[in-house]
Amino acid sequence: MKNERKAVSLRAPHDAGEIIGYAYRLYARHFLALFLLGLTTAPLQMLAGVIQDRAGNSNGGQLGIAGLQLLSALVILVATGALIHAVNDIASGQAPDFNRSLDAAFERFAALLTTNLLGGVLTLLSVIAIPYFVVRRRFDAALSVPYFVVRWNFSPQAVMLEGKRNWAALDASSSIVKGRWWRTLGVLLLITLVAIGPFMIAGAAQALPAIAAATVLSAVFALMLPFIVGAQTLLYYDLRARTLQLPIDEILPPPAEDAGQALPPADGPDGDQ
Repeated sequence: MKNERKAVSLRAPHDAGEIIGYAYRLYARHFLALFLLGLTTAPLQMLAGVIQDRAGNSNGGQLGIAGLQLLSALVILVATGALIHAVNDIASGQAPDFNRSLDAAFERFAALLTTNLLGGVLTLLSVIAIPYFVVRRRFDAALSVPYFVVRWNFSPQAVMLEGKRNWAALDASSSIVKGRWWRTLGVLLLITLVAIGPFMIAGAAQALPAIAAATVLSAVFALMLPFIVGAQTLLYYDLRARTLQLPIDEILPPPAEDAGQALPPADGPDGDQ
């Protein structure tokens, strides 16, 4: 006998396994739109491979590669913002749209950039201060670097979905991790472990010529970025719901009427018995 199947709410609290499973399912269901967003990161990475192959270890070649790596980091930032917007569309019951998601990321690009720079500078200062804390035997302070990296991990979601920036975005991320730091770290490590497999396989491409190696690695990065961003955004929803103990739609824009169709009903407790 079958029970009534419940729709999956992506904005509700979920355990680690559900977060990983739902991230894969929403990616599979909306693969083309999400993969194309991830694929925007590939051209510059491939171009860096071409320059490396043609220029070798010359100073000009290395300078060109460094410049391309900087531009590539900016493109990855835009792609990350666009993917967060696309995942939020899916959670709202809408089909993700390539152009709409990129437009949203470009609109928030300045906030994404300054927030990431602020977090990076603070992290760098913390790293520089580690030897001082170790000498003073302030090991608790020395461990502050990974502590704050985890707490600030969701600042891009705070920028894209809450309209915050800089300190406000870092504080918004920190507030939802507070009291759940170890669980958050564990889920983030699980997401990394799931995603690292394809990168390890692609690592064998390093034996190929630079152009071929760059093509393989950039393709794998483009393939895995939507999953990583999607899983972290689902974890963000989970933490927001748990921390504020409010319906997530009181914090984020309400879902469309057909939001239950964002994912097929899950098997198990929420589906067939």
